[in-house]
Amino acid sequence: MNIIERVARALADPAHRIDPSTFEECAGSLLGESISGLSPIPGGTDHGRDAEIIRRDATPIQMTVTSSRTEKGARANLRSSLRSMRSHHVKGDEVIAVSLAVLNQTQRRSLEAMAQREGYRLIAIYDRSYFAARLASEGHWRQRLLSLPGGPYSLASVSDPARPTMERVSLVGRADVVGEIESASSDLIVWGVAGAGKTSVLEALDGLVFVQGSPPDDRLMDDLLDSKPAMVAVDDAGVRGEILARLRAVRSAEGLEFRIIAVCWPHEVTEVATGLPAARRIEVGLLTRTQIAEVVQDRGIRNRSVIQRILAQAMGRVGWAAHLADLLKDERTRSSVFDGVALQSEVERFVIRAGLPSTTTSFLAVLGLVGRIANDDLLRLAEHLQIQRMDLSTQLNLLATGGLIEVEERTNYQGGTLKTYEVVPELLALSLAGIIFTKFAAPTSPTELAEWVPNARNEVIGRTIKCALMGVDAARGPARMFMRSVLTTSTAPSPIELLEHYSLVGASAAREVIEHLLRKMSSPTDGTEPYSHRSTSSDLLDVLEQIAEYDFDAFASNTLLDLLLASEERGVDHEKRLISIVDALRGFAKHDHANIPALVAFGTRSIESEFVKSSE
Repeated sequence: MNIIERVARALADPAHRIDPSTFEECAGSLLGESISGLSPIPGGTDHGRDAEIIRRDATPIQMTVTSSRTEKGARANLRSSLRSMRSHHVKGDEVIAVSLAVLNQTQRRSLEAMAQREGYRLIAIYDRSYFAARLASEGHWRQRLLSLPGGPYSLASVSDPARPTMERVSLVGRADVVGEIESASSDLIVWGVAGAGKTSVLEALDGLVFVQGSPPDDRLMDDLLDSKPAMVAVDDAGVRGEILARLRAVRSAEGLEFRIIAVCWPHEVTEVATGLPAARRIEVGLLTRTQIAEVVQDRGIRNRSVIQRILAQAMGRVGWAAHLADLLKDERTRSSVFDGVALQSEVERFVIRAGLPSTTTSFLAVLGLVGRIANDDLLRLAEHLQIQRMDLSTQLNLLATGGLIEVEERTNYQGGTLKTYEVVPELLALSLAGIIFTKFAAPTSPTELAEWVPNARNEVIGRTIKCALMGVDAARGPARMFMRSVLTTSTAPSPIELLEHYSLVGASAAREVIEHLLRKMSSPTDGTEPYSHRSTSSDLLDVLEQIAEYDFDAFASNTLLDLLLASEERGVDHEKRLISIVDALRGFAKHDHANIPALVAFGTRSIESEFVKSSE
C-alpha cells in the first residue's frame, strides 16, 4: 500500500486515534500557508473558535476546527462553536469550518444554511479531502498526526495540494471526456484553453496521481514503485518536458504499466507530442452557458444577476467560473470578481505558467485599452511599442490559442481579408487596461494610444472612462481631459455612449455633459446641421435616464423639467422617456431600491413647473 492510500486509510479509520490538539496545530500550520493573517487561538480562551484571520480595517474571520470524522460530528461542533461565539460577543459574522469529515455538495450547503440560521456566513469549508492531499506530501505532519513515515513524497491525488480549497469542480458536461480518458490504452495529451477545467477532470479519476514539482530521480522512482498508479499526470507539461522523459525512462526500466497524461495549453500540443510521440490527443472544450450556470449553482451561488456576471466573464471556462464563484463567497475577495481583478490574476498566472515574456501582460493592457484593433493599426502600434514583428506574431498566436484574444477575419470592401484582435471579455480587458494608469513604468499612456491609433480614439476614451468607473482613480484625470476636449472642441456629434459613461464619473462630469447637450439644443440651426435639436434632446434624455438608473440625484432631476419644457416648445414628445426615467428613480431599473432624494426633487420640481405654467 502506498503512502497516499495509507494516509487515506488512517484518516478514515475511527480506530486510528487523532489527537484533537495536534490536529488543530496541523490545520493552523497548513492553512496558514495559503491564508494570510491566520492566528491560532489556544484552547481555554477560544470562546468557540480555534483560530481567527486578522484583517486590516475589518472585523476578523473566525475559524472552527474539529477532528471529527463524521458529518454529524462536524455539524454539532460548528453549531456549538457558533452559539458560544455569539454568547461571548466574539466579533465577526464570517466563519471557516475545518473538520476531518467527508462532505459532499449537499452536506456543505446544509452546513452553510445552518450557519446562516445562527446568524453567521460560512465562507469556506475544509474537509478530509484537503488534509488527505496535504498530508500525502507533508512528511512532518504526516508523522506527527498519523504516525506514518515522514519525508517528501513526489506524487499526489491533486495537481496542487496547497491550493486554498479542495472542493472539487462539478463534472457537468464532462462525461464523454472522462469516458474517453478512462477507456484509452495509450499515453494521452489532454489540452484546452486556460481555465477550461482540464485539471479538475483528471482529479476526479480513480488511480491517477500528479507529479509534484521536480523530484530527484531516485525519489520519483521509489514513489512510483511504491504506489504503482494506473495513470501519472504532469500538469503544465509544456514547460516540464524533462518530467515526461524521466517518467518514460522509469516505466521502461522497471517494467511498470502506468499511462502518462500530459496536460497543456493548445499552443503547446505539438511540442509536448515530441516527448510523447505515441500519445493520443484529447481536447477539454468549453462548456455551454447552461452547463456553467449549473456548476456555479452547485457551488452555492443562487442570485441570477451574479450568475450572469460570472457567465459573462468565464466564457465557457468552468475552471474560471468555479474560481470566481468561490471568491464571491469570501468578503475579502468578493470585489475582485466585480472589478475584473480576479480574472487578471488568472491571466498573469497563465502568462507565467506558459513561459511567455514578462512584457506580455503589459502588451495585453495596451490591447485592453484600444479595444478591437485591425491588423494594420496593430502593426503601427507594435512599432511604437518597439515590439518586433516576429515577436508580435508569436505573442498573438499564443494569446489567441490560449483564449485570451479573440481573432476575427472579415472581407473588406476591396475583397481582401481584414483581421481584427480584441482582449475578451471586456471586463478582463478593462482590468488589464488599468495597469496603464497604475503601473509606475507603464508601456504607454492613453493620450499616446489615441494619437498612435486614430481609428481607436473614441474606444480609448470610452475605456478610459470605464476604468475610472471601475475604481481606477488614476484614470479620472485622463478621462476628464479627454472629455473636455470632446465637449469643447469637437464639431462632430459626440458618441452618446461616451456621454452616458462620462456622466456617471461624478456630479461635475454629469453636469458638463448635460450643459453640453443643452447648449447644442439652444444653438441656432438653419436646418442643414446634421446634429438636430431632436436628436440632441433624445441624447440628453438617454443621459438623464442613465444617471437616474445609477442613483445620481438632485441636479439631474432638477434639470430634467427645464429640458422637457424646452423640448416641448420644439414639438418633441418625451412622455414615454419621462416614464422610464421616473421608473428608474423609483427603483424599477437595474437596481432594486428607489432614489428617494431625486424622486422627491423631481416631484417638487414638477409641481413648481405646473404652477408657473398655470400662472402664465
